[in-house]
Amino acid sequence: MKYILIPILFIILIVAALNAYKEKEKIIETQEKEIEQQHQQLEIKNEILETKKEIFKRKEISKTVSTSDNLEWLRQNRCKDCSS
Repeated sequence: MKYILIPILFIILIVAALNAYKEKEKIIETQEKEIEQQHQQLEIKNEILETKKEIFKRKEISKTVSTSDNLEWLRQNRCKDCSS
């Protein structure tokens, strides 16, 4: 009886170890997926922030340039034929 129990216990331990290994792999895989999703979300947020900064800069530039300045420049730089 002792000789039969030892191999059976050994097989049970091997099966339990394999199951634990597979579960650990699944956990690691899900954690890697979550990390990748968080990384993608961070990249998207950074892109949004960069776009907002560019839009803000464009708005500031457009506020500094007035239409009267444009008209003045056109009057000063018009051709000689048009000045009459």
